[in-house]
Amino acid sequence: MSNKIQRGLSSKGFSTRADTRGGFEKFLDGFSNAKAAAIPIGAAAMSLIPDMQPHAAAIFACSLPLAGLALGRKIDTPLRKPYYANRDSKEFDGFFFFGNEIGTNKEIWLDDSEARRHCLIFGTTGSGKSESLIGLIGNSLAQNSAFTYIDGKADTGLFSKIFAMCRRFGREDDLLVINYMVGTLRADLKRDKKLSNTLNPFATATAEALSELLTSLLPSGGSSDGIWKDRASSYISALIKALVALRDDGKLLLDVSVIRSFFQLEKTIELSKRTDISADHLAGLDAYVCNLPGYKEGSDNIESTVYEQHGYITMQFSPCFGMLADTYSHIMRTQLADCSFEDIVLQRRPLLVLLPALEKSPANLANLGKIVISSIKGMMAGALGAELEGRTEYILDSKPTNGRTYQCVFDEYGFNSLFKSSEKVAPLFRKFKSALCELLGNTLSQKHYNGIGNDKRESLKSFWIGKSAAKPLTA
Repeated sequence: MSNKIQRGLSSKGFSTRADTRGGFEKFLDGFSNAKAAAIPIGAAAMSLIPDMQPHAAAIFACSLPLAGLALGRKIDTPLRKPYYANRDSKEFDGFFFFGNEIGTNKEIWLDDSEARRHCLIFGTTGSGKSESLIGLIGNSLAQNSAFTYIDGKADTGLFSKIFAMCRRFGREDDLLVINYMVGTLRADLKRDKKLSNTLNPFATATAEALSELLTSLLPSGGSSDGIWKDRASSYISALIKALVALRDDGKLLLDVSVIRSFFQLEKTIELSKRTDISADHLAGLDAYVCNLPGYKEGSDNIESTVYEQHGYITMQFSPCFGMLADTYSHIMRTQLADCSFEDIVLQRRPLLVLLPALEKSPANLANLGKIVISSIKGMMAGALGAELEGRTEYILDSKPTNGRTYQCVFDEYGFNSLFKSSEKVAPLFRKFKSALCELLGNTLSQKHYNGIGNDKRESLKSFWIGKSAAKPLTA
């Protein structure tokens, strides 16, 4: 057993645990592979000593059985046995290296099913959570898969480490970075070096997915603001449905600035009267315009009451769209983006998302995180498929979930505050578990238990704890 004194303990870490191993087992456990290999080498080296040369052959012959006994012992690991030890045996199915057991230093390997389960890591500042996560995503690169790493307290050093790891595996050309850190730079200026890859979820997602995304960006207010939030949600859903119809017909390239331009009342009314869009896609927008208080169909003059009512609705989207279209125009104001989550996940490309915890408020950080998470959700929905009838090889066997695990890492979950209530996070976590548990492995890190959720109820915290199969602690 280990003689290492654990941090925070005044005695040896295993001094209170009874050692029930036999004497011969203790003797074998004391030999590592390096020590066992050194036995015959040391015996052969004794032949260089003049006084030992007559006995060198006998000593070397006696050392071989001892070294073979130590090297040939069965592999003993806490969980799974590594696949490389015996590729022909189903018993050796561990392919995901998780770390080493404290005290014994035995390797911890996970099989394919265990690697797809959720993992929650707790640890204080400086305990090595981020370094542990970087080590875990190294498994994905070693398996020719990839990862999405979202860091809520990002700095440029993290990109340096991940880039070095990707270069070691020859994957630096596949690495994509969504860098929301601006600092003192003017992001709108043209420069030789790019600050970030571009992202435009509005270019490919469905109308329903975009409606859910934009509705989640609405600020959470009191009960008195509920009616305005509902009206804003109805408006944005109707507007997006019409714009997506134009996009799918090849008549419009959709991005965040284009959506914001249609917030003007005149353009909204003009869009609702277009004849090149089917009536089914315009029904919601037409109903919204007709139900505006004070609006009269066919009138040339629009009363001020109509502008006021419409302004109360669109003003709820102004802060978020202003941040995306202005502050992060170098990322979001693009019609043909670098990052497509269908390509990233299904083609196994590493993605790093850097969220600026010191530059933005928690609400703005939450909005930035929701954009990435909603994009992953949309990809997951498409990968599940919708057809129920057909040949098995086309409906089930061709699913991308049959490939190697794609890791999703949320570092400092409490910092980026991706979700504000258990009603939103619980369905997503279940979706990660049930929908693409065969494709996505999720790892979260947090400094302390109370930092998991922003709401005061215990339901969210108990949900994370209950759904996470592995819960390492770092000190």
